[in-house]
Amino acid sequence: MTARFQTCLAFVLAREGGFVCNPADSGGATNRGITTAVYDAYRTAHGLYLRGVSQIADSEVADIYKSEYWDAVHGDQLPAGVDLAAFDMAVNAGDRRSEMILQQAVGAVVDGNVGPKTLAAVAAADPVALANRMLDLRNTFYRQLCIAQPKDAVFLDGWLNRTAALRALLKP
Repeated sequence: MTARFQTCLAFVLAREGGFVCNPADSGGATNRGITTAVYDAYRTAHGLYLRGVSQIADSEVADIYKSEYWDAVHGDQLPAGVDLAAFDMAVNAGDRRSEMILQQAVGAVVDGNVGPKTLAAVAAADPVALANRMLDLRNTFYRQLCIAQPKDAVFLDGWLNRTAALRALLKP
């Protein structure tokens, strides 16, 4: 696993915490940000018996984040800062939503499937400005989500604080 992935993973894990089973969270029980459903799918795909997400191993955490989120948003092909913004959004809202925000921020066709044209537009963009546009769109998404699903408003301050923490890392 690359040093950039490890750096981005450290940011995510510092904010995800340990085992949580918040009844307001539609994702259900999570541990270090990984839901029971994601963990069950991972263990099934690897021919392993199912066990509670509270028992997830460090190596499984890193493997899941790498394969399900980092690779899904093409983290190794994104510049520093943009990689973290895309990866962290994928963790919070799914890789498709993250890719759509990246595409919107860079002015590409928004279809949720990052390909060569989006990656070329990303390569031509200023990475700090692009990451900041992504974070603006992310905050807009969270606010709209809370309007559409008022039960999620309990999480809004945490989401906005996380975005602010990420934005603070982007300052030159």
